Amino acid sequence: MIGRAERFLASGADMIMFDADGITKGVDEWRTDFIARMIGRLGLDKIMFEADELETAQYFVNRYGSGVNLFIDHSQARDLKNLRTAAGGGGQKYIWGQKRVPF
Repeated sequence: MIGRAERFLASGADMIMFDADGITKGVDEWRTDFIARMIGRLGLDKIMFEADELETAQYFVNRYGSGVNLFIDHSQARDLKNLRTAAGGGGQKYIWGQKRVPF
């Protein structure tokens, strides 16, 4: 899969998007090894991951920083912004309806 993604990028694709199924959704354990390998080979700026749940978005922002590219539902845009701000030390934030403290 990494080779195919590299070929797409070499052919002019701007970014590779990964669906959560089989990575963080529908699996017994998240495939954090796969995520790290893809980012290591392709670069964080060339990848977008689906993050349709709070826990998933928190993992990516905490692990890879507030600039990580995430595909979310438009209704969660404000909450993701709050999560990214909280990760940067912006104080208490309300995320997905729950009060959170900085990470």
